[in-house]
Amino acid sequence: MRKVYYVPSHLDPEDYRDEWFGNTAEVHNSVSESNKDYILQGEDFPQWIQIPEFIMGMAPDRTPSDRAISFWLTDEFYLNDIEKEYTVKVWEYDLETNSEPKLFKTLKMEYERQKQQFYTKHIELPIGWYKLEWYRNDELIDDKPISVFEEHNDHEVPVSDGAM
Repeated sequence: MRKVYYVPSHLDPEDYRDEWFGNTAEVHNSVSESNKDYILQGEDFPQWIQIPEFIMGMAPDRTPSDRAISFWLTDEFYLNDIEKEYTVKVWEYDLETNSEPKLFKTLKMEYERQKQQFYTKHIELPIGWYKLEWYRNDELIDDKPISVFEEHNDHEVPVSDGAM
């Protein structure tokens, strides 16, 4: 979220310096059409405006098959609209045969209020290549490839006792 202090054009921003100085790098005295929806107290009043900027699905690029993982999503455009449903579709790819991807699983996302993010329950994926697709209702909003590998612990380095 971008935090902006808004001062109407008929007022002097310096009169509100105590409010915004040291708290934001942006002070606006006009607002674009796309940001008018975020002015909550009306355009005639100085106020803080929080402007959503991005949507980002989060998952590791690679993960071992024996470790359960959770997928996260930041959707700054989410404005406590409980009608929206978020899901992650996990598509399995076979890169050796280059066949069509198969839907492995669809995971429902829940909302974590403290972090202001959506998350899935933990899941273990078999070894392979996958593509994650995040959806808001039925609209694709982000995607990301992920690979799952078999972890080997046979490369451990012995601890030396200091003798040479």
